[in-house]
Amino acid sequence: MVPLPGHTRGHCGYAIDTGERWLLHAGDAFYYLGTLDGLSKVPLLARIQEKLLAFDFGQVRSNHARLAALYARAEPDLDIICAHDPALFYKFAPTGQ
Repeated sequence: MVPLPGHTRGHCGYAIDTGERWLLHAGDAFYYLGTLDGLSKVPLLARIQEKLLAFDFGQVRSNHARLAALYARAEPDLDIICAHDPALFYKFAPTGQ
């Protein structure tokens, strides 16, 4: 478990060893990849919702920065996903199983 408070008081992500690489499921710590890569568009409604629903938006922003820095390192054996971005879901969802 990886503490990522802010969305809720005890919000956590999970680091999962898939056998070939690590998958960090950050849950609701961010809503769209654009929060991490700075390139993809984050829908306005998602940004508003994230701010309104946050237990502590300052912590959310801090987690955004930490996760973006981790993402920018481009670790070859680490993928980061969240609970809301459908493109990330389809990119990492198992197929043929």
